[in-house]
Amino acid sequence: MAQPKYSLQTCLQARVEGADRAARDLGSALQAARAAELSRTRAEQQREEHERAASAVRDSERAALDRGALTVFDLALAAVWSIGAAETGRRLDAATEGARAAEGRAREVERQSRARAEARHADAEVLVRHRSRWAERERKAEEGREEQSALEAWRPRK
Repeated sequence: MAQPKYSLQTCLQARVEGADRAARDLGSALQAARAAELSRTRAEQQREEHERAASAVRDSERAALDRGALTVFDLALAAVWSIGAAETGRRLDAATEGARAAEGRAREVERQSRARAEARHADAEVLVRHRSRWAERERKAEEGREEQSALEAWRPRK
């Protein structure tokens, strides 16, 4: 006898494919979030390195000033350098804040993708379990039909 066809097979396939697609999207979102995190870390490191370097230059200039080793020209150069260093610091601060904001957006996309993947997986799992129960009922019904057929074949005729 022909095996009965599961009536929700097309729906099951669509849900499983949707769950697979959502899982791939989650993987992409995780990669993007990781890249944004690395970008933020690099921006913070650059800012810290700049601050350390600027602090070292300021300290050495201050020490030279305390020793009286600086000329008026050196003081003018130091003033111009400090303006440039401050501008570089502001630029690096802005880049760091931009990287933090990008990471936040990437983490939000990741969170949404994770929720979507979990929902799609749950939808597919409902039909997978339903199909399993349906297949078990069909198997038992087939066994019952076979038993009935066997009983009728061996039943004595009157």
